[in-house]
Amino acid sequence: MEIRYQPRTSGGVNGIITEYKVEVSNDGVHFDQVATGTWAGNTAWKMVSFEPVRAKYVRLTSLDALSVEADNDYASAAEIRLTGTKNGGASGCGSG
Repeated sequence: MEIRYQPRTSGGVNGIITEYKVEVSNDGVHFDQVATGTWAGNTAWKMVSFEPVRAKYVRLTSLDALSVEADNDYASAAEIRLTGTKNGGASGCGSG
């Protein structure tokens, strides 16, 4: 499975995610971490791959992001894509 993240390409670099974690869940309450990492602070597409899992929910959390305003942390995105595989008639992300 993989998540692709496109930071916003207008409005400066505020909100570009530079450190993240990815978690998955079947009930939306209990999440298991499947990936962590860092990305460059630019507007290029970012990608993280992880082993296929059966899950209904996927959560991308920003642990750090670029900001020119002190004490005003936030994340922004132009686009987020989740890709998985089908296995036994159900998708890798649990929508089967």
